[in-house]
Parts: sequence; C-alpha cells; structure tokens
Amino acid sequence: MSFNLYNLLASLIPGFTLYLVGVYVFGIDTSKISEISSIAVAYILGYFINSVSAWLETIYFWTWGGDPATQLLEGEKCGRIKFYEKDKINKFVKDLNETSNKKIFQIAMRISSESKRVSEMNASYAFSRSILTTIILSYFILLKIYSASIGFHIIAVVILLLTWHRAKERGFYYAKEVLSSAINSK
Repeated sequence: MSFNLYNLLASLIPGFTLYLVGVYVFGIDTSKISEISSIAVAYILGYFINSVSAWLETIYFWTWGGDPATQLLEGEKCGRIKFYEKDKINKFVKDLNETSNKKIFQIAMRISSESKRVSEMNASYAFSRSILTTIILSYFILLKIYSASIGFHIIAVVILLLTWHRAKERGFYYAKEVLSSAINSK
C-alpha cells in the first residue's frame, strides 16, 4: 500500500480541523499528546470524515437539485459550468442505445477512467465534499460553546454556504470532465 499526497492531505486536513475543534471544545490538554499521535488521530478522523461525506452524497445531491451529471445531461448548469457538447453526447447516447442518464454517466466513467484529468477532478470533488462535511460536523461540535452567539451562527452559515457551493461546483466540474473525456475518447 502506498500513500500519495492526495490521500494524506485529503484525510489530514479535515481530520486535523475536527481534531482541533474537539481539543478546543472539550478542553483537552495536548501537551501530553505526542505530535505523531496527533497526526495518527487526525488521519483516522479524516478517514472517517471521508466515509461520512460519501454516505451524505445523496443528501448533498438533493440540496444541489440533483446529481450534477444528470443535471448536465439535462442541459442544466451550475453558475458558469455548463456542458456545451449536447450534440456529441446525443450521438454518444444513440451509439450506447441507452436512455437513463445515470447509466450513461456510469458508462462515461468507465470509458474515461484512465484519464489523469478525470482522476484529479474526482479527487478535487471528494476533497471539497469532505471539507463540507468537516464544516458541518465542526459547526455542531462548536454549538456546545457558541449556541447563544448570533455572530457565530452568521459566520458559520456564511462558511457553510461557501463550502456547500464550492463542493457543488466541484461536482459539476467532475461530471463535465467525465462526459467530455468519454466523448473525446470515442
């Protein structure tokens, strides 16, 4: 098993964020905890955050108005992110003899699975989704201390909306790249 930079950072950043929130809220004295132990705990927390964020994906899709791939295939967009190759995808769909957007996207993922750019976009989307989950978990943990603070809630909602929108954009970028890569490889 080898760890690449993405695997380390994708677990350590959300994990350390939640670790620091927990240390702060529960008043844990970190002077007796070694740095290596802190890294291990942060990595494990991040690992679980990644899992939880994958489980929450259906809920995230619901808040985004649906699966980004399905939305792109139906001609919808997210801000400036739009799939402009509708005529090519229609030809691609006829060649596949498939009508379900979900199946079309799954086939496109298989076709584009070797693309380095698709892999990078998938990693970026998964990381954004993990950061969104980390923000949500941190908010609920910090409520223990700041539940009466209006300023805390305002800042938390702004940060939550920014990370929610960024994760949505990353989902659309990933879906667009999968579809474009599949079309270009055919």
